[in-house]
Amino acid sequence: MRSPDQEQRLLDQCAKSPQRGKKKYLKDLVLVALYSGMRQAEIFNLKKADVKIKDRYLLATDTKTHKNRKVPINDTLMAVLKRRLGVSDSDYVFCTSRGKKLTQLTNAYWYAVKEAKLIKYDGDEMIRFRFHDLRHTFGSRLGMAGADLKTIMEIMGHERPKTAMRYQHPAPDHKMAVVKTLDQVPSKSTTGQIEEIKNIKKAVG
Repeated sequence: MRSPDQEQRLLDQCAKSPQRGKKKYLKDLVLVALYSGMRQAEIFNLKKADVKIKDRYLLATDTKTHKNRKVPINDTLMAVLKRRLGVSDSDYVFCTSRGKKLTQLTNAYWYAVKEAKLIKYDGDEMIRFRFHDLRHTFGSRLGMAGADLKTIMEIMGHERPKTAMRYQHPAPDHKMAVVKTLDQVPSKSTTGQIEEIKNIKKAVG
């Protein structure tokens, strides 16, 4: 996901999901993925007991690396989690209408992706915006915010730097902003100062 507009379109369509009652969790599910960077299975496994509101972290269990990890909770994520904790009596943050753990992604997600126009074509191949791409978005945004690689690795649960680096895909606007910082590098002012000093010496001499 490359822009806030794409994110908003997806969230708007998720909010219009045909899910009903307590089962209407799609928008919150997407928000948790976007603001925690957790894998789909980790979110499905997330129990209310794993949400540490006071200490502001989620405990990701049964992870791909078989190691539990703490995921910090920012303000946006906090609001979603507080809402989810009061939705049902289930042990799980996201659950079926019977309170059981989710085991698969609802088709409503793919419908929302379609309606949000997050589909592109490579020849005859249709490429849809996957749920896992929300995790990519999280990692990319951390990188663009200036987070160091070690921090990204620990939050996202990567063991190798090479793996974490795949999630750092700066958007074109970010690249341009970074390049423009060179307009303010010391070399320009330093060069000007040197010329000014030379002129003063000539005037004095």
